[in-house]
Amino acid sequence: MATSLAYLASVQKMLTRYGMSTYVAFGNLGNLLAIAVFIQPEQRRNACSLYLLTMTVFNICCLNVGIIPIIYTLDYYDITTATLLGCRMQFYFRHVFFQMLRTAKALTCMDRYAICSSNVRFRTLSHPKVAIYVIIGCFISWSLIVIFFSFLLPG
Repeated sequence: MATSLAYLASVQKMLTRYGMSTYVAFGNLGNLLAIAVFIQPEQRRNACSLYLLTMTVFNICCLNVGIIPIIYTLDYYDITTATLLGCRMQFYFRHVFFQMLRTAKALTCMDRYAICSSNVRFRTLSHPKVAIYVIIGCFISWSLIVIFFSFLLPG
């Protein structure tokens, strides 16, 4: 029984080390290629492309903030379990990035609805200038909201 548990722990470490490393490498590569597409001047004139660019940037942040510390702690000291500040900072950044990722996806869907709407007022919401203000407002909002939730953590 003990040898099978040790074997499973070893397999888990190898899968985390090599599987997640591959996941991060290909994820970052794919996101960088997507950024290269959405950063083009003709793409930046479209509000949907700005939302997708935002989603891609926050996806890179989610990958790097969420997974790289897990891989790092396989061989080195985990600072997030040692200090309360480290734990709260990781919680804060991880949640801000994940919430912005989800919000950008929802904003993309709303933008597509607005552009296809027969109502002129809805169509006016699908402009790049509006998209930039909405993205900045959402980022500030989530940054402040998650501060509140990070103080609710026990500790």
